[in-house]
Amino acid sequence: KDGQPIDGLFSGEIIDNQGAQYLLTVMIDITDRKRMEDALRQRDAILTALIENQPGLVWLKDRDGQFLAVNTLFSRACGRDRPEEVVGLTDHDLWPAELAAAYTADDQRVMQTVKPLTVEEQVFIHGSPRWFETFKTPLVNHFGEVTGTTGFALDITERKEVEQSLQRAKDEALAAAVAKNELLAKVAHEFRTPLSLLQT
Repeated sequence: KDGQPIDGLFSGEIIDNQGAQYLLTVMIDITDRKRMEDALRQRDAILTALIENQPGLVWLKDRDGQFLAVNTLFSRACGRDRPEEVVGLTDHDLWPAELAAAYTADDQRVMQTVKPLTVEEQVFIHGSPRWFETFKTPLVNHFGEVTGTTGFALDITERKEVEQSLQRAKDEALAAAVAKNELLAKVAHEFRTPLSLLQT
């Protein structure tokens, strides 16, 4: 009536009354429902864009450890082509038992303490060892209740390899320095012994 367009859901039915046919048409105003659906679609698009454009693995889980959302990097890391294939699964569906148990324990700790957790861990992705720095945080609703966890894991394999290489070089340099000092001490001792004999 005010000139604004509305969304309607129409249904029609043929009614036969003593040989005469009538068309009964009903329209329900679904404008509010459509606006809500559009808002949800927009929110989902924003969430998808947010997690898909991160440089690492991203996930959200409920209190029972079921995945609510993941990005493509995460789904591919656990052998699934699309994020939708991971939603509804748990760590025990995706990883070896020992690894899944460790992830579950981390989640429980985060939810119980309601504090973030950062760990460095080695994970085998498609059979190859990779190092990740993992950040886990509790999900808390507007009532202050913990409803699950969210996480972000960044591949730090190259950094760890550089650190390990530097540590090896440092260890080798230290070992060489110790060996050199021992050699110098031995040589000095061998020189001192004849000198002491000459002095006597």
